[in-house]
Amino acid sequence: MSTTIKDDGSWLEEELLSANFNEIRLNKRFHLLARELSQQPSLPINQASSDWAATKGAYRFFQNSKVDYQKIISPHILNTSLRTQGQSRVIVVQDSSLLDFSKHHKTMGLGMIHSFGNGDGLRGLKMHAGLALTEKGVPLGLLFERIWARQKQTLKGHAHKKLSIEKKESFQWIEGLRASSELIDSSAEIIMVCDREADFYELFEEAIDLGVGLIVRLQYDRVLNDEDFDDIKIYDRLGLEKACGSI
Repeated sequence: MSTTIKDDGSWLEEELLSANFNEIRLNKRFHLLARELSQQPSLPINQASSDWAATKGAYRFFQNSKVDYQKIISPHILNTSLRTQGQSRVIVVQDSSLLDFSKHHKTMGLGMIHSFGNGDGLRGLKMHAGLALTEKGVPLGLLFERIWARQKQTLKGHAHKKLSIEKKESFQWIEGLRASSELIDSSAEIIMVCDREADFYELFEEAIDLGVGLIVRLQYDRVLNDEDFDDIKIYDRLGLEKACGSI
């Protein structure tokens, strides 16, 4: 599938055309804002906006209670789903990012994203997303995105392990897996690539149930029930194999 990218920013307006904030004025403001920010995405709002009126309009837009990130991103996710059609294999890469707002002292609703030994820390938000790509590595867009403020973890050790997976932060990987499976055509093979944070049994079980291929960076040197070598650890078992490729 080939897509022509327009340099004037109108492509982004078309990508997000179906975004609906239940108010015509907000919808029009969003389309204008998307066009202006797409032309200079590395600049802050006040510099990317065409004039002071546009800057104030952008700030008012983001402060409106009818605006949230899910309404902004949902049209893009739908279009990404459409772009996966016709692909025989879709690669989905899941990963997390930490958004640091520690210097924004008046910002409310933030969570702790990093702790220092002296008790201080960084405050902000966590974002987890799933990016779809073609087999040749061409980005198709996001299939999943979640943003939240981390809450202080009160349970430690064994007590935390006893929690159901739905109540743990690691459930985000399963959510991304499920969303990708639902949005990608059933005729396409899905290969999901995850970092070592995704090395847990519940995700493996979910991938098997959904028929999704899974590549996870190893975190735990687990014992395998291997027919040829009895109980052997993963690193030792891999050491017996020839390299299939290199980067």
